[in-house]
Amino acid sequence: MVETQECFPFHCFLKYLFTLVGLLLFLLDIALDILTVVSFYQDGSNVYMAVMIFLLLGSSVLLQVFSWLWYSDSLEKIESKVEKFTARHSLIKPLHFLQLRVYLRYAGVIETSTMDFLHCINNFRKGVWHSAREDVAVKLKHDLQMLRLFEAFSENTPQLTLILSRILQRGELELITGLKSLTSAAGIAFSVALYHRSMLIYLPEKCK
Repeated sequence: MVETQECFPFHCFLKYLFTLVGLLLFLLDIALDILTVVSFYQDGSNVYMAVMIFLLLGSSVLLQVFSWLWYSDSLEKIESKVEKFTARHSLIKPLHFLQLRVYLRYAGVIETSTMDFLHCINNFRKGVWHSAREDVAVKLKHDLQMLRLFEAFSENTPQLTLILSRILQRGELELITGLKSLTSAAGIAFSVALYHRSMLIYLPEKCK
């Protein structure tokens, strides 16, 4: 119990911070994907542009399939309000068809994480050392991190290889390709780290 008390406030803040940083890296990666494709087009690197688009579309379709299968098996267990709204209005399948599955899952995770964080702080002030809402966000975060892990090795890793090969071929480092290579490497590392943290919830001694 002492160990739980010592790590409780920091544990809540760290989980919430990782969720927000993961969202920012995800949005930054999308912006740099678009800029990289545009950069390849402007340079006349049609082969690199085609491979880049193929990786983006292939990875996205793969993740939509897994996400939809997971939703199909647990529609009755949806906890977040945003996901309940989309399920009630039969929007989950159209959103997956439009390749928007990560946005839906991130909306659910941000909602539950924010409520969990506020509930955690409120409990800490009252001297309660367990957040009952923590279990609500566990499955949402775990599914999202699993999808992000798939994305890291089906999209970010091939992209990093592609961009590094182009840099070596041209013998120069451009701003966009340099930023994209850094964000791809950071995305891979962060996805693995966050998935590892999401697995810690199943351990009896989480602080250690």
